[in-house]
Amino acid sequence: MSSMGCSSGHKYGVSCVAFAPNNKYIVSVGSQHDMIVNVWDWRNGTKVASNKVSSQVRAVTFAESGDYFVTAGNRHIKFWYLEYPKSSKFKTAVPLPGRPAILGEQRSNFFCDVACGKGETAGYTYTVTKSGLLCQFNSQRILDKWVELKTESSSCLSVGEEFILVGCAGGTLR
Repeated sequence: MSSMGCSSGHKYGVSCVAFAPNNKYIVSVGSQHDMIVNVWDWRNGTKVASNKVSSQVRAVTFAESGDYFVTAGNRHIKFWYLEYPKSSKFKTAVPLPGRPAILGEQRSNFFCDVACGKGETAGYTYTVTKSGLLCQFNSQRILDKWVELKTESSSCLSVGEEFILVGCAGGTLR
């Protein structure tokens, strides 16, 4: 194991990070006092895109295609699209476009973790809430299904091609 280097794009700390599927980019989300999302070309040490978030973010994940990533947090699911210039002639970070998910009845929930689908479910995004719901968003960013996990709370999830695993209160996996 070795260190990849340092990037200083956050003032107060980093709450979550993720590699793009092609390993070319890293996304980092600043702590609740920072509220910045940065996309880095980590091999060149350059910030290629950036934007602000309006609420505390706890998790980030890339779509299998690498075309977008999703952040999750307090009343927050947002899809961020990687539409920045591919040319190296741009030396400053461009604005990072993002679109909020349509949360419907779950708009007041705290979303603890997020994962994009894989394989045949690549068009879906999954989240878990602190209150113990597993939620599914479709490719239009709309919350179209959720299931109660019959637990006091949930905190994390992992999505495979066939199964979803959720970490719940009391040491329970569902």
